[in-house]
Amino acid sequence: MIPYKGMTKVKDNVHRYELRLLTYKSELFYDLDKCIGCLFCIKTCPKEAISRVEERGIKFNKVDMSKCAMCGVCDYICPADAFQFFIKGERKNLMVENKSLPKLVVTEIEGKKQKLRKFIDGKLKIDTAQWNKSCKPVAEICPSGCLSTTKAGKLEVNEDLCISCGNCERKAMELGKEGLIQVIRKRILYEGKIDEFSAPWNEIVKKLVSFEEMAKDLKSKAGIEARTRVQEQFRYLVK
Repeated sequence: MIPYKGMTKVKDNVHRYELRLLTYKSELFYDLDKCIGCLFCIKTCPKEAISRVEERGIKFNKVDMSKCAMCGVCDYICPADAFQFFIKGERKNLMVENKSLPKLVVTEIEGKKQKLRKFIDGKLKIDTAQWNKSCKPVAEICPSGCLSTTKAGKLEVNEDLCISCGNCERKAMELGKEGLIQVIRKRILYEGKIDEFSAPWNEIVKKLVSFEEMAKDLKSKAGIEARTRVQEQFRYLVK
């Protein structure tokens, strides 16, 4: 039946969300096995159409098709390729093509179980005085291998592998160890200038990046651009 908007299960672990019109078809695939539970998609969905649910002991993300605009932001921001958005059978994002969103600067990370995309510059703040063997689940839930423990239970950290997913911080709070670890997202890495993109991009940045760090980054970038303009003007004047 056309028009059609709904969800079908391709497999038990793969859901397909679909919009079909007479001359247009878009599909959004969600792979439960790839999903790392970072909640980036839930935080940034412009329609608040995605929620985290649990069924038969399995946690996964669910899309409310009555709200979903099939915009592809979830695919764009997913570090694990759990969401994949297709238009007429081709994986693409029109919001990047029309410059509503910038192209992300991505570093591929070899995670514990799969390849991951790193596009956030961040840092970890860890209260090592709180760390003991009972904190091991905080390291185990890290999908990238940034956090690990020795046989003696000592924490080892490789921040180069951190994708700023926040899983460790949420697990620490779940264990009642608030303040043990904090994920600070400094900035999203992308190509382009500060004011080149539209409102959806601004909302993504506001929802993922800490306000204090965002202010520092904007001030720094504005300063660099101002200096560049002055240098260009100076070169023009001395010709």
